[in-house]
Amino acid sequence: VEIDVRVELDEILARMRKNHRRYVRYGLRQGVVGRVGAEDDLKRFYGLVLATSRRQGFSPYPLEYFVNLWQLFHPRGLIELFLTEYRGELVSGQLAIAFGDRVIAKNSGWTGQHSSLGPNYVMEWTTLQWAKSHGYHYYDLEGIDVRAAQLVRNGESLTEKLKKTHSFYKLGFGGEVAMYPGAYVIVTNRVVRW
Repeated sequence: VEIDVRVELDEILARMRKNHRRYVRYGLRQGVVGRVGAEDDLKRFYGLVLATSRRQGFSPYPLEYFVNLWQLFHPRGLIELFLTEYRGELVSGQLAIAFGDRVIAKNSGWTGQHSSLGPNYVMEWTTLQWAKSHGYHYYDLEGIDVRAAQLVRNGESLTEKLKKTHSFYKLGFGGEVAMYPGAYVIVTNRVVRW
């Protein structure tokens, strides 16, 4: 899901699903603060990733992975950390990688707290604003379910099951769905190919 950030912020907000706009505005009014993080924040960010992995049942990359990413890409200006806090409490965050004319949301985490204040919506809004202010053309929320992408591309509504996924959340920000070709492997040895 790619959001064109070359347009005015009001237009970006207008393209969002109504409840997404409401969460962004409400969270900001209630004191959810989005900010750019620093290397010192990586351990705290990793705590968010661990909390998310426990809730969603996946194995996270080790902390060293994020530290290595930071040390490799940050000196070149190709990675940033975005965090949201509520009353001084870290609530959510994400690493975003810059590539060409876009900023790509790569890894995120959330404590699971303060969902009624929309901290994840504020985090996306903070990242999107940063991408715009730094001259990027697109904010890429990255992967969604292929079935959801196909339905959207065909002008159809998502199924009730897909409305309960991360795809529905990402699509609510009003971006365009881009379909990329699948991964293919060429095996040149005829015996192995068989």
